[in-house]
Order: sequence, then structure tokens, then C-alpha cells
Amino acid sequence: MSLLDYINKADVICFSSTGNYTIGGKALSDDKNTIELFSKYPEVSKNLALKLKQTSRNIPFLVGALNGDNFVHLDENSFKNKNYSCLIASFPIKTNIRDNINFQLIKQSVIVIEDYMKSFNWKSVVISSPSVNNDSNIIFI
Repeated sequence: MSLLDYINKADVICFSSTGNYTIGGKALSDDKNTIELFSKYPEVSKNLALKLKQTSRNIPFLVGALNGDNFVHLDENSFKNKNYSCLIASFPIKTNIRDNINFQLIKQSVIVIEDYMKSFNWKSVVISSPSVNNDSNIIFI
């Protein structure tokens, strides 16, 4: 199954991410699920690249939301009023796209997502696990 199959079925979908972005302002990924998400919702890639550039940190970011199949830019108002059906968050697995998976970074990402779950009362989170041999795996929390 694809990460896209869980849109609007989970409170949050998390895509595998790296700390890399292009000069043109798009986040980079070599993960099949993430590439598919970026293709369908280019704003996700742009918003992640902007957050990476602004903060110089590779941590889980809320990069947008969906209302049905429509992308929603998150601001404080839309987040508080829950003007969405599903949130979209990054889930860092690598610092650099050329590196191997960084298990310490994944552990840190899990801790942050768990904190978000408690703070925002998320009941279901779907995380795209890193693709191995282009196979897609989905993790449910």
C-alpha cells in the first residue's frame, strides 16, 4: 500500500524525509512514498524545504494538511480550528540524501512525534518507513 492510501484515514501521515533541499526550494527524497506525495502535493516539498532553510534543523515538521483531497496551508488559525481532515508531517530518517539511514535520527523523530501525539491528542499516525528495494512499508502508531 502507498502512504497516499491513508490520506484522510489517519489524523496524521508522516513521510520519510532528509535534511536536503534544492536551490529552487524543494525538499529532496529518495523514498518512493515521499516522492509520490511530493508529486501529488508539491506544496509539501516546498513547505518542508522552507522550514529546513529557516531553522537549519532536521526535525519532524508539520508541513501542511488536507481537507478531503485539497491541500491546506497550515497557520495557527487553521490548526486551532481544525480546518483539515488530515495533517502532513515530515519524519526525518537521514541528514543527507546520500547517507545511509540514521537510526539515532529516527529515534529522535519517534520521540518528537510521540510528544506531538500527546500534546495534540492525535489518535492515529501513519509513518512511511524507508523504502527498501523500492518496496513501500507503512508503520502504524
